[in-house]
Amino acid sequence: MSDKLKAATTLAVIAILVLLGLLMINRSSKKDHQERINFVKGGYDYGKGLIVRIKHYKGHSIKVKYQVNHVDYSFDGSWDINPKGLQVGDSIKIKYAVTKPQFILTELESAYDEL
Repeated sequence: MSDKLKAATTLAVIAILVLLGLLMINRSSKKDHQERINFVKGGYDYGKGLIVRIKHYKGHSIKVKYQVNHVDYSFDGSWDINPKGLQVGDSIKIKYAVTKPQFILTELESAYDEL
């Protein structure tokens, strides 16, 4: 086999492995998101949290701190809509799973209104 063919084959194998890795990460992320929604659907209660970080670019990420039964929790996730223009330091409505309060939906997620 020539050196050029070996290099091309190696490059193709690496590219395929990288793409498969990204596909697996994406699939795992969607599975985790759906699991969180299903826990909340199984039985939820309402609460309030505090936005400690929100990014409006590159994926719309948010960090919310909240308390359930005198236990502090933190949620790192994404958001879909922000009609109220909520920012860092603002209070945010949440729905949390009664059985596992670490699973929440914030009012900025489209699934929040679907329940």
